[in-house]
Amino acid sequence: MPDSKKVIIFTALNHGGILQLANQMAITLKSIGREFSLYVPVGSKNKCVDEVLDSVVEYNLPKFSFSAEKRTRELAAEIIKSDPSCFIAVDDAIKASAIVSALSKRIKCGIVIHDVNPHPQKKTLYKEISEFIRKTLAKQAYRRVGRVILLSENSYRIFCKCYPQYVRKTVIFPLGAHVMPASPIMPEELNKYKDLDGFALFFGRIDEYKGVDRLVRVQAENCLDKKYTLPLVIAGKKLSGEHFETSDKDHTVCLTRFISDGEMIWLFQHCGVVVLPYYEASQSGVLPIAYKYGKPVIVSNINGLQELVIEDRTGSVFKDDAELGRLLRTYNINRSGKENQEISEYYNETYDWNKNVLILLERILEINE
Repeated sequence: MPDSKKVIIFTALNHGGILQLANQMAITLKSIGREFSLYVPVGSKNKCVDEVLDSVVEYNLPKFSFSAEKRTRELAAEIIKSDPSCFIAVDDAIKASAIVSALSKRIKCGIVIHDVNPHPQKKTLYKEISEFIRKTLAKQAYRRVGRVILLSENSYRIFCKCYPQYVRKTVIFPLGAHVMPASPIMPEELNKYKDLDGFALFFGRIDEYKGVDRLVRVQAENCLDKKYTLPLVIAGKKLSGEHFETSDKDHTVCLTRFISDGEMIWLFQHCGVVVLPYYEASQSGVLPIAYKYGKPVIVSNINGLQELVIEDRTGSVFKDDAELGRLLRTYNINRSGKENQEISEYYNETYDWNKNVLILLERILEINE
């Protein structure tokens, strides 16, 4: 019989997509009838969804934790005392790697890697020191943990190249959409616009590697043709030093701020196509959200994105600005905000949370003692 004891879900992050992923895994465990506890940093419980609040545990660890540090050992002992069947860290940030290393010889553990090689960012001395510590502790966790969980075939290939000694530990877990329950609400900045449905959407944190600059450039070039009226909505908190602003001339609306769950749902429900013009990616959490709402995607021809697209079924891949412009023009001609049932069915076949979490648990629980 399968192990039915408690599953521990743990995140070191107190905001953003990874906290949402932790919540989604908790929601899934609840839906399949598995007992669980969701461990989140102090102050994060109020960001968790109502349906899992009774099982949320807040913890407090030092910013630069390590496995032998006193509070880390105490937290590990608390977790062991609850007699769980397994422990899953949904990220490999410093605190997550530290607790995995402290626990790995005592219970079956898995750790999720989002980016084997972190995306480029503006360097500061603090960030360089933090990344050195994170990478050192993460490598220690990979060595000690029973399962290394990768979120795409591309991440698997990169991990196997960087860490061939741990290939036998790997398991691929398809990254489904983590959308928190909320009522759809139109962003207030869009209230003044009419006939918006079917717009092109960029959604997510705006960072330099995301390629928003070329999307804005191509949109402006397309708008030189007066017949091109496809609106572009750019929605997400800006992390880069790049400057983007709303332009009626270029039919572009920039919502460069935090986007609530309800606003996100509205945007995906009403858009016509989701554009991922990234310069690099391990995989994307945005792409499966598009598929969940039955929306096609336009993605750049990079590993981590292009293999997730079925041409002429779920979207298109572009190789340069000219091709991106041409693809956007096709959605200008055939503009629609309606859900594509074929894409929704593909999402349900490929990214079903219940099915994929059950497979993941089987892989973790089969670890030899």
